[in-house]
Amino acid sequence: MSLLLLPAVGMGIFILLTVVGRNPQAMNLPVRVTDENRERVYGAGIQFIHILRMVTAALFAYLV
Repeated sequence: MSLLLLPAVGMGIFILLTVVGRNPQAMNLPVRVTDENRERVYGAGIQFIHILRMVTAALFAYLV
């Protein structure tokens, strides 16, 4: 049971970050999104989610 817990948690986090990365409107951003800055803000947010997803996957792969 405990051998499957860590990979399951890692997979759940990976899936959650994938869903949020594909729907940038679901992100809680620290700036107001307007029509003028929408592409830049969502682009930076998506890039951050992709990096966070890679780091999280690498961390869980190392731990397992």
